Amino acid sequence: MGRDAPRATIPSRTLEEYAHEIMSHASACASATSARDATGKNAEQSLVLVRSWCADARVFLLVFPSAHAQRRALGRASMYLEDPETLGVVASALPSGARGGVANYSGHNMRVSALCRFIDACGGVDACWEEERELMRALMMHGIVTHDVRTGMCVAARDVGKYRHKGEACVVAVQASGDAREVKDALIHEAMHGLWYARSAYAEQCYAYYASDALDARERAIWVDFLRELRYATEDEEVVVNEFQAYMATETQMFGGGGNGGGSGATKKGGGKKSGSSSSSSSSIDALTAMQVKFAEWARNVVADEDARALRCGETKAVFVR
Repeated sequence: MGRDAPRATIPSRTLEEYAHEIMSHASACASATSARDATGKNAEQSLVLVRSWCADARVFLLVFPSAHAQRRALGRASMYLEDPETLGVVASALPSGARGGVANYSGHNMRVSALCRFIDACGGVDACWEEERELMRALMMHGIVTHDVRTGMCVAARDVGKYRHKGEACVVAVQASGDAREVKDALIHEAMHGLWYARSAYAEQCYAYYASDALDARERAIWVDFLRELRYATEDEEVVVNEFQAYMATETQMFGGGGNGGGSGATKKGGGKKSGSSSSSSSSIDALTAMQVKFAEWARNVVADEDARALRCGETKAVFVR
């Protein structure tokens, strides 16, 4: 392994602080772009900002200069990891419209090791798109990713973050929006994925819950159909269960409002969002709502109090948080 450069300090953020930074950074970058266009001079390029979640130093919160930059940096990686048509395949372009699926969602999440797999599948950092290379440079600068000079492969650092729980480092990102509530809703959803990656015991409990008598075969079939409609790779068990816990903890628009009724709303769908107009039948929506109520009751006894306290962004919170 080559000698690593000194690591840059990674500031810690609550979800509310992160949401504010998402909006302010995008606004500042847009103003800088306008100034550059007006003067004809090159404004200083804004790098991807890296923060860590106060609940766990291995959950890295990414701040991009624009929604376009975020989509270009993470869209293909999400397709590689979650899209039914490109699972395990490097896409040559990002699809648009309804076919965009996970590439178009306003939120992204993945293990750092999974991101490295995607980069290596592309042929290495130098073979990636410019926005993907900029993201990898930021992660390397912070020591989150290292580069094996012998193989040319990217490697997720093993000693990133100070923590007490077993789990893996991950990245999450939510794009800026004119609707601050939408940003907060999406952020709570992505934070649940962060919890999944950083808390291996929680992920194992979610697998056990999903397979238990808490859900019957019909409910699991309804859930898989719901995910398939949103263009997730339902043949991947982790995608199915990871998304289950994240949607059940946050969704209140596409299916009811389980738990304490104080959860978040549109989750991570953003510009490509599907809302209550989903083609799901009313009986399926009722089933999803009932599943969410059961999950919220279960999660209150499973998620640690300190993690539950961190799953807030202003008044927006996971449905099981009191």
